[in-house]
Parts: sequence; structure tokens; C-alpha cells
Amino acid sequence: RFRSLGHAILNRRFTILFIAIAITGFLAHQIQTRLKVDNSIEAFTASQGEANQTLLELRRTFGKDDVFLVVIEGDVFSEQYVNTLKSFADELARLDPPLEDDEFYQPGNEGALDETQSAQTSKPESVQEATPPPGFDEFEDEFEDADFEDSAPSSTGDDSAAVGASGDTTDDIGAIGTTVFEEISSLINVRRATPSAGGGVSFPKLMDPVPDQARLDEMRADVLADRFLVGSLVNEKGTMSMVTLRTPAMQEHNTEIVYRAVRELADRYDSKDFRIFVSGVPALTVELNTLMLGDLKRMLILATLGMILVLFFIFRHPIGVIAPLFVVAF
Repeated sequence: RFRSLGHAILNRRFTILFIAIAITGFLAHQIQTRLKVDNSIEAFTASQGEANQTLLELRRTFGKDDVFLVVIEGDVFSEQYVNTLKSFADELARLDPPLEDDEFYQPGNEGALDETQSAQTSKPESVQEATPPPGFDEFEDEFEDADFEDSAPSSTGDDSAAVGASGDTTDDIGAIGTTVFEEISSLINVRRATPSAGGGVSFPKLMDPVPDQARLDEMRADVLADRFLVGSLVNEKGTMSMVTLRTPAMQEHNTEIVYRAVRELADRYDSKDFRIFVSGVPALTVELNTLMLGDLKRMLILATLGMILVLFFIFRHPIGVIAPLFVVAF
């Protein structure tokens, strides 16, 4: 039976070779254009499963749940550090790397998924509309009657300026239409509730405009005693601060583009007195993908070398090495 199969293949060798090359070429093209490395959470759940749909629903409602964390080491309460931090944050706000086509990322749509994705991820029955607790209406009426000065953020504490995915800015960070980030938070633009004349409350930015050194020395103890800032935007010793960057929901190939752009900018600002470390779930995912692909490449090279040595040891002839490797490459 195998002998007759061999004769049949030899009699039609050119036709079979052409078909094999065509199939291999088609599959190679699919690998090049469609194969993706995806270590995201949703990749490990059923696309139409309740868990995945709930995750996407939460992201549509509240935005992306993971952020880039840029930790900067130095003397946080020095004028030089704050000036450099402001310049760095301003450039981050203007960062606009060219992204590839993405069914998730929709500039101008506040990071929501597109209509097609929304239709595919209908709300599970277990996700119910939230209803306000008893007495909420009365509380809301009392809150509306309160006297506030200036424009307050959505909540107190570590609220910061938000930058929309479309580039519309609510806090004058960067130029309109030039940012990929929905929100950038740092010591520069964080707002703190401050009592003002007449019993009102204002919410000025903490370090914008940049205070002089005398004012920074006065601010140190006050800021380091603020439980909303310590542990989120500055450490308890005042030797490190953090910038958080939130992007709209996007696929991993675009997350990598954004990460590389942030990393390149961080490398330009990195210095002895301004050490920058880029972290966060998106950065970790990109680095894990890079390490995994690097390991696969090295493993493939070592495996090929191992096959060459074994084939040469067995057949002791170039054809005995090249022909099997040609089949393996196919």
C-alpha cells in the first residue's frame, strides 16, 4: 500500500509539489497577517461567555481597568524635579503614536467599544441596572444646594485632569486632538479641596503653576500627610512620584505601540536625578509577549541545529540533512 502511494506521488510529483507550495504559501500568509500573541485576560475566557461579556460591559461603563504606571525617582519637592515632571507630563499629554486598525479603539467615542463589538457582547442577565439606595434623591437635592466655587472634579481626594481619547481636554493638558490617553494623573494636575472665602470650596491644581522652592518646602509636610496622595501619586518619604496613564480599550498590538512610545519618551527624560520606570499591566503584558517570542525564536534555532547534527550523524551526507530539513520547514 505504501509502495503504491509512493509510485502515485512520483508520477504526479510536479502537481503535488505545486499544491504543497500553494498551501504552504497561503498558510504562511495567514500566519504573517492574522497570527497574534494575546496574553490578555479576555483571551483566556470564552468570547461569548458570561465572564467575558461582563468584563467588556464594565469597560464600556467605567473605562479600561488597567493603566500604565510611570514611577519617577528623585527629590519630589525640588523645583528642578517638579519642572521636569511638568515638561514630561505635558509631552505625555501630546503623545500620539500612529495606531493600527483596531475594533476596540474608537477615538472620539470615550473609549467605548464599537457598535459591532457592543452588539456581540450584549449585557448578561446577571448584570442588572443599578438602582439608587433609599433616600438618594433627598441627598442629591441637598448636594445641589451646596455652595462650591470654581469647577469641582467628579470626586475629592486624588482627582486629576482627564484627557479624552478624542483629544478634548477638560483641564488644558496638551493640545486638542493630540493625545492617545483618556486620563493622565500626576502631582502636577491633581486637585485638592481648599476652603475659600465665603465658606466655599475650590479645587486648584496642586503644582500648576509650578511653586518656587520655598513654597515646595512648605508643601512637603502637608502633601506627605495626605492619605489620598501618599501611596497613589507619591511615596511616604517624598523620594518617588507616579504618573498614571489610562488609554481607551485597545487590542494588544496597539497597546505595544503606545508602550514603546511612552518608553522612548521616558528614556529621553531619564537622568540621575530623574529616574523613570515604566510599569503597569499593559507594560508587563508587552514585555511578557516580547520575552515569549524571543524564547520561541531561540528554541527554534537550537532545535534546528540539533536536527542538523542528528541528521548528519545518521546519514553522513548533505542530502540526508537538507531533504528532511526542507520537509520540516514546509
